[in-house]
Amino acid sequence: AQHSLGQLYRFGQGVPKDVAQAAFWDRKAAEQGHVGGEFNLGLDYGNGEVLPRSYADAYFWLDLAATRGHGPEREKAAKSRDAAAARLTPDQLSKAQDRAAKWLAEHPDIP
Repeated sequence: AQHSLGQLYRFGQGVPKDVAQAAFWDRKAAEQGHVGGEFNLGLDYGNGEVLPRSYADAYFWLDLAATRGHGPEREKAAKSRDAAAARLTPDQLSKAQDRAAKWLAEHPDIP
């Protein structure tokens, strides 16, 4: 429901278009393991229009989406994750990878 609400705000469907509200609701969804929320949040960090640009944060959220997504959504997340990775130093990439692995290990109950 949180991701769906974020989508409504992102595209102005039934509510005024508000990308900041979209990111707020996508974060809520992402923190609960919703792949679509993780993907959108990663893109928001990567494009830097709604949230401060952070390729490390983009990599983190997109890696979660790529790890847990399926089919085409997994492929889109992996492609976007790899684009974020290309903008990181080796040290930054290693830290982002460690952060994602730690998050996944700490949340085994999220499929």
